[in-house]
Amino acid sequence: MPDNARLPELARSLRSLGASGNSCLHEAHEAIFGPLLEARTAASSASLDGAVEAMNGHAILNRIESAVTATATRGVNNAPRARALSARAQDATESLRRSLLALDELAVVATTDEGWNEWIEQLRRVFTAADDACEGVANVLGERDVADSPPRWFGRTSG
Repeated sequence: MPDNARLPELARSLRSLGASGNSCLHEAHEAIFGPLLEARTAASSASLDGAVEAMNGHAILNRIESAVTATATRGVNNAPRARALSARAQDATESLRRSLLALDELAVVATTDEGWNEWIEQLRRVFTAADDACEGVANVLGERDVADSPPRWFGRTSG
């Protein structure tokens, strides 16, 4: 079992969140970091095995994907547009998805000294990927409120 099995501080983007005033960035941050920080809080007060279990990549990923989809489609009444926004928002989290799945792969060796260090480094990569995904999702959310132009085949032509 590793001697120093404490989780390091990982959420760098929280420092600047309140300063931006960007509602899309705030929504994206809530969708992505909400599940991550809840898991991180549970992991910080748990035993080594409990910490690894609390940071279960599949479970966190499912919660993030649900939150990202709900956030991307909030207030969008056009079903095809909602699907497109949801797909684009999910695409923006692809690197985070891979990082979380890699974290699960390392969970089996996390109770050894070397395995713990590898797992922690992968956890750092998860939070870095979350920062990047947050920006990508915020960009998609910025397009959510853009009004759709009416379809041309329903428009009247004079003539």
